[in-house]
Amino acid sequence: MNNKEIINNYIKELNIKDVVELDNYNDFYKAYSKTTKRIYEQIVSSTIDKDKKFNIIFSKEYYKLRENILDTYRCYVKGDIQRASTKMYNILFRKKYYGKKFYGYFINTSIDNTMYRCRQGNVKEIEYFYQNIYHNMFHIAFNKRNLIGNCRFSISGFPCLYLGSSIECCQKELDCKNQKELAICTYKYREKLTFYDLTLSADNVDTLEELQVYLLKSLIVQAVSYTLNPIEKKTKDTKNFLTYYVVPQLITASIASYSKKTKERQCIRYRSVKFLNDRNQYNYVFIPKIERYKNDLNYDEKLFNKFEVELYNKSLVKVWLKICIMK
Repeated sequence: MNNKEIINNYIKELNIKDVVELDNYNDFYKAYSKTTKRIYEQIVSSTIDKDKKFNIIFSKEYYKLRENILDTYRCYVKGDIQRASTKMYNILFRKKYYGKKFYGYFINTSIDNTMYRCRQGNVKEIEYFYQNIYHNMFHIAFNKRNLIGNCRFSISGFPCLYLGSSIECCQKELDCKNQKELAICTYKYREKLTFYDLTLSADNVDTLEELQVYLLKSLIVQAVSYTLNPIEKKTKDTKNFLTYYVVPQLITASIASYSKKTKERQCIRYRSVKFLNDRNQYNYVFIPKIERYKNDLNYDEKLFNKFEVELYNKSLVKVWLKICIMK
């Protein structure tokens, strides 16, 4: 098998494991260690080019990075959140792995900069959304940060702008069966879109070096996939506290900190877990910048101005709303 065939076999296996649920924090160590070791051994054993450079030097880099991620997780579990955040920041932006700072392996650009944002509701709510597009189709306002719960790349109280790569992606993320129940806007990024690509692909793995980069990236992507579900049955009182994504949230915090130093817009792309068979459905997370002393500024105006925001099928929506209201 060539490199692409090896990787494609792994991706097919990962297809059903974009989210791995754990019963408690300690299950992460065993699951992550076992999976990452098996992936490494599986790919190395299938690789035609098995020279010493790949097996010895790179192996040290691979397992050093894996141990750093596990150590970061240990700090979080022990309650040392500050140290865990610092360790994740160092992994991404300070330490070098195989001669390059780690975040550089994830930087990617997009040719198609059209994304979508949807809100679900009844007829009156949707009409209100369309009449107040700016406030209702953007990120949650800074003065309503108490409404923001724990999500995959969202930290409690820290608003992020989530966009989907397609209307279908947004619809499935909202678990909406009828598209007519959605208020839909298109978001076109006005500039070249650069983002941290937390996805895996079999493209560009022809050389030994490209395969090594893929393996390093897989350590973070695999860690991002784990979520904690400590309570089996969801209730109204506990549903907001069921899922905890430790590594993704540490990554969000690190990127947010880095953006303050670089003064650049930061975006994360990851695959929607609602599509097991379609690997081209993505979610984009844009991290707003909160002005510390401007309490009356409830939205990131500069981020909003990066987009050309339009209603989707505006004329059809107006006709549909009139028909529904008449009924």
